[in-house]
Amino acid sequence: MVRDRPGSSGPRPEGPIGLDPAPRPGGGVRSLVRLTPADERGYAALLHRVAPLLGATLGPQTHANRIVGWNGGLPVLEPWREARRRWRAEARRLALGARVVVTADIHDCYPSIGPGPLSHRLRALGAPARAIDEIEAWLRILADRGIRGLPVGPVTSAVLAEAVLVAGDQVLRSAGVPHVRWVDDVVIFAEHRRQAVAALDTLLEAWGDVGLAPNDAKTGLHTDPIAWLSEAGGRTSLADHRTLR
Repeated sequence: MVRDRPGSSGPRPEGPIGLDPAPRPGGGVRSLVRLTPADERGYAALLHRVAPLLGATLGPQTHANRIVGWNGGLPVLEPWREARRRWRAEARRLALGARVVVTADIHDCYPSIGPGPLSHRLRALGAPARAIDEIEAWLRILADRGIRGLPVGPVTSAVLAEAVLVAGDQVLRSAGVPHVRWVDDVVIFAEHRRQAVAALDTLLEAWGDVGLAPNDAKTGLHTDPIAWLSEAGGRTSLADHRTLR
């Protein structure tokens, strides 16, 4: 259940936390956090004052984890198949006009998003101080129970992660670099290798500023955008691929 403790900054998780093994898309197994229904609603309640700010910040480059409504106190996300179709259409449009594609994603993304970087980003987006304090309190309680960063599994984590991940979108947009993002998977479209590497450096610097590190195995340059596009429906292709990091 969720309780308001004396001296707390809002509802806090009280129920048992379950861990369910789930296969990773690229291989291996990860643990999904399972909260009690009451705690999941309490966690989701933290979003009400920050979700509008996040929605206004997300640009057309990001396609996953957009809130389209609420049901029973929980956020409802746009169906992922619809979002993925939109991602694929935009990636195709940009690939047809590019000569080089750079792919990058984050190592251990959600667990790397701790209370400090998340709070910093929420303040930058104009979130109310009380809402930030409540989110910090939740994450610190979960950390005391062995959950590092944002718990993988609850929909609320996917939405909160966008506050941090959008930092990469913002610097790439400011640099005028075409790109698309699916959660922490970023694809940059460039006219030549030098532009591609410069854009990647800009992205990695933005990630580093919020405590995120790239997954070196998935950071690469693709010199045939059409070959990359033909295999990118469900994963990042290694066709005509050279590792950059």
